[in-house]
Amino acid sequence: MEAYTASSTPIPEIDARLKARARHVDYAAPPLDLDPEWVQFENTIDFRLSFPGTLAAMGQEMAKYGEAIAAHYAPAEPMHTKLTTKDMIADNNVPVRVYTPITGTGPYPLCIFFHGGGFCVGDLDQEDEVCRMVCESTESVVVSVDYRLAPAFPAPAPRDDCVSSVKWALRNAVRTLNAKSDAVYFLGGSAGGNLTVATYLCLHDEGFDLSGVRGLACLIPVFFDRRHLPAEYASRFNALTQRSDYPVLTPVSVDAFAEAHAAPATDKYHFPIGQYKDLSVLPRVYVAVSEYDVLKTDGQIFDECLEAAGVEHKFDMYEGLPHVFWIGRVPNAIARFEKKTADAVRWLLSGVE
Repeated sequence: MEAYTASSTPIPEIDARLKARARHVDYAAPPLDLDPEWVQFENTIDFRLSFPGTLAAMGQEMAKYGEAIAAHYAPAEPMHTKLTTKDMIADNNVPVRVYTPITGTGPYPLCIFFHGGGFCVGDLDQEDEVCRMVCESTESVVVSVDYRLAPAFPAPAPRDDCVSSVKWALRNAVRTLNAKSDAVYFLGGSAGGNLTVATYLCLHDEGFDLSGVRGLACLIPVFFDRRHLPAEYASRFNALTQRSDYPVLTPVSVDAFAEAHAAPATDKYHFPIGQYKDLSVLPRVYVAVSEYDVLKTDGQIFDECLEAAGVEHKFDMYEGLPHVFWIGRVPNAIARFEKKTADAVRWLLSGVE
């Protein structure tokens, strides 16, 4: 998420040069009605980020995307600065970064944050601005977890590191972090959205005390391996929901991440839908999806499962926007993202003194 000051005046539908660049577009499908602000951003940089089917090629694509932004925009400065940061080491030598508000004196609510990146990419810097946003807009201490990544460390290594970090954070909440041990929530996007749920369920089954964890915020989460879909949900993953012309994330890139992460099909924590016996053990859950995202279906089905299990839940959809849209220079969309996320956190923590 980056600062952006250019005009957001709506412009016509994305032009022919960007359509021609999109990979494997099915032109029989309905045209994308992308948010005009996103269209303007793509037109300005003359580039559509679209992940190919290998990790190496994705890295090259991200480098081109960064170059396209740098050619048209000044370097972004942090938008949220009313906080301090400190890099620390959690249990089992997992690096974490702790963000603490400078407003008030605390103790503050505690957010444990898991970054996205398909379980294969990402670090403490990748979503630094998102963590700053959460810290400042919700007045929470944020512990961002730098978990190990596939393919060097396949499943369940990323989740194991998240479990270790949660134990460390809850044990040190009051003594070290100036945080409340009874006002805790997990938050993550994409792969991180999956990790919020998987980590909670794993800790629950260990018998770990989660009484202070009030809720989970799952942003644009992934819960299915498209290569091995449960029969009852397979029809939901069709040509209209898994389009290759969506910006950012594509079906082939989702498959590449899944192959590298190598979570067993029987992993009930990674694939809780239809496998974890009782989702009613979850606390309140907030789910948010983007309209033009191949992971939208994952979030929708998960939200339906929460309803069926009797879990308190709320659902949001960012209309006209793609996966991780906050990495673009789209200030109005980012402002909506900040407000909706802060409102969700307040809902998760409502009733806590």
